[in-house]
Amino acid sequence: MHIKTLELTNYRNHKNLALDFSKDITLITGENGSGKTNIIEAINLLSTGKGFKSSFDKETICYEEKSATIKGVVIKEAENSEETEVRIGVMIEKTEDITNKSIKTVKINGKPARIGALSDNFNTVLFSPLEMNLLVNGPSQRRDFLDTLLSQGDSEYKKNLSDYTKVRRQRNKVLETIRETQAGYAQLKFWNERLVNYGKDLQKKRNEFFEYLNANINETVQKVDVKIKTQVKYLINPALEEKLENIQEREIAAGTTLIGPHRDDFMFTSVEYGENQDLAKYASRGQQRTLILGLKLCELNYLRERIKDKPVLLLDDIFSELDENHRKAVEELVYSQQTIITSTDKPLEYKDLPRI
Repeated sequence: MHIKTLELTNYRNHKNLALDFSKDITLITGENGSGKTNIIEAINLLSTGKGFKSSFDKETICYEEKSATIKGVVIKEAENSEETEVRIGVMIEKTEDITNKSIKTVKINGKPARIGALSDNFNTVLFSPLEMNLLVNGPSQRRDFLDTLLSQGDSEYKKNLSDYTKVRRQRNKVLETIRETQAGYAQLKFWNERLVNYGKDLQKKRNEFFEYLNANINETVQKVDVKIKTQVKYLINPALEEKLENIQEREIAAGTTLIGPHRDDFMFTSVEYGENQDLAKYASRGQQRTLILGLKLCELNYLRERIKDKPVLLLDDIFSELDENHRKAVEELVYSQQTIITSTDKPLEYKDLPRI
């Protein structure tokens, strides 16, 4: 697949912007603050349904405007090489009643669609400086990485995640009610059962991904540094009925669900020094970059296998973060699918490419 055109209206600093992309490689250059990353974010939003630069969708709307729109034309190629054009549109509108709330609407080929339908029609893999800190940042960012990837490649996972999130929120309301009124215990058993069932399904899918990752990560990592041998340890936090009963009073006091997939995490460990050595703490900055690069390579290959197509690779100003070995590893990637690159200048590796 590849994205053919992009139109932005009132999206961050782009009041009106229209771009055409090569089906191979497109290089976007410009000074810092010119809006290169905003373009990458908008393309990524067309596949994932969310921006990666801020916590609230409302922040993507140009200052003093009431709404922002993103429109893209995507070309999908079937196994028989037959091409299909898909028109994707996302509108984000401010609301007046709640400070950070906004309304997001999606259209596919002109017809209203669910946000989840975006990844059924368009898929991307993002590699940006933000992900260089994936190992050392908090577990919520790593869970978000998992959910974004698996939701793009598995519609069942995407539905289970949505259902689990709804159940957890409803269960939290029940916990708060019990804390405030001492009533509602009968409802808790019902929500416990649903939480356990959806949680098991999510963690089964996550475990399958980690099995894939551990079967392939060292091959990709050792293209950059042959000395590194790693395994990724899935730190699963299952929501079991017996465990929920044991911590019931703690959860009522907190008014929130304390165990389950929303508390999962993972870490890179050293094969040489044991599965409990967290490389986020012991690996050098260069080694951490190697591990992240290996992870992104596996993400790209995993998604390609799942969707039976080639996702679009988005490289956002990463060359300043990489040394020569890492840059060479990235070079091997860019010609395998459509790749859109941003940079403050034209990298020597791509000096012959036309630029936007």
